[in-house]
Amino acid sequence: MTGSGALPTLAASNAKRWESAIPLSFDWVHAIRRNHATEHATIAILARRLDLVGQLGGRSVTNGFYIYGPASTEAVEEAAREAVQRLRAGEERLAISPFCGTNFLIAGVLSTVTTALALGSRNRIGRLPQAFGAATLALMASFRIGAEVQRRWTTQSQIGGLRIARVVQTRGGEHAVHRVYTHSPETQDPD
Repeated sequence: MTGSGALPTLAASNAKRWESAIPLSFDWVHAIRRNHATEHATIAILARRLDLVGQLGGRSVTNGFYIYGPASTEAVEEAAREAVQRLRAGEERLAISPFCGTNFLIAGVLSTVTTALALGSRNRIGRLPQAFGAATLALMASFRIGAEVQRRWTTQSQIGGLRIARVVQTRGGEHAVHRVYTHSPETQDPD
């Protein structure tokens, strides 16, 4: 019987360990969504200003984002600060990008599923024209669906008190990488 008393104690200690390991709030999700919106806006402004449309990329994290591509630190910082101002002023469209990875993921999933459904399990060669048509329609629809997924789930254009803390170039040259650090009083880093 001594073992039965140890079980609740063991379960309680494991529960406490998990509570400290898993954040109980999802502030980090909101932080990434705000940073994702700011990243998109920064890239849109920078790309137009430097005539680099389609040549810049980004990735968002809880305390900022990365900008990949041929731009100076000064240009990235200026565009990031303008992005924050314009998002705060209500330019929500800057938060949605046709070049977002979300769009590529949606396009891949939709075209794969529609192609598989169109091909079926019999006479697959004979159904290739239908599969091409289904995949094309799925790709066309993915732009609108991807934009809506960004708007609802992967970006948050209402950035609150988010501000640009600093911009650091981590790699130079044609394949430059800039780390844009943000600070938002609405969220705490999950460290």
